Amino acid sequence: MQDIEKWPLVHGSYRLHETWKDIRENGLFCPGKYKATNSYPYDDALGRTSYVYLSLLRRNLYGMGQFILVDPAVVSLPGSKASLFDAAARLRQFIINCEWDNGPSHFPEWILEPERLQMCISQCEAYIEESKLPPGVLWSDIESVLRQDLVGKYVFETQAFREYFELYYPSIPSFFAEMKKLTPKTEEEFLHRYGDEEVLIYNHVPPNYLIGYWQHGAWSLWNLPFDEKVWERVEETLDFLGELRRCGSMK
Repeated sequence: MQDIEKWPLVHGSYRLHETWKDIRENGLFCPGKYKATNSYPYDDALGRTSYVYLSLLRRNLYGMGQFILVDPAVVSLPGSKASLFDAAARLRQFIINCEWDNGPSHFPEWILEPERLQMCISQCEAYIEESKLPPGVLWSDIESVLRQDLVGKYVFETQAFREYFELYYPSIPSFFAEMKKLTPKTEEEFLHRYGDEEVLIYNHVPPNYLIGYWQHGAWSLWNLPFDEKVWERVEETLDFLGELRRCGSMK
């Protein structure tokens, strides 16, 4: 499917009914370390709470039926990045499940540069043994379950892992090129897919990039998109959101 980059991006939140007036005037701001309602400690360690989270249009949108549509031109702002999936959540699950114990050759296919990730984990184990364990206690003395917990807690704080993590964020053009390869050919299949791609805008989305606000079937237009092709997609987007609402698919 072509022109994926011309579809409006989506920001969802169950609190939009409380904040939409301020957002319309001032734009969307990153949640920050202490204000994030849907973030975890590893998000802060990886710097992710410094970004505004946006989604490509898809069936499994987050927001409880409340969404801000955002002009995709926003990805041209400095510091913007995107990933084909929620790499932080997947990597955390991989690590706490101790799937790395059998070595890089057994890592799942979605893992990038397995040997480098294994090195990050090994360095983290050495750091824990040196700095976090009581005197005289060796890493080899720790039970497997506790080892998983400790690595899962500390690996995201290491500089080596933070640098590795950036591999999952290709350039914006590369991201959309990969999406075109992976996305079903028809528009209907594209819209109804289940995905976890994410588009992250550093710090702030200015208000002129906000197309409008959808709240449980009611639509309020705020700004026209910069590109006419994006505007052509807005009506289709609203129809799709209405379809999700009617079939009870919003979360």
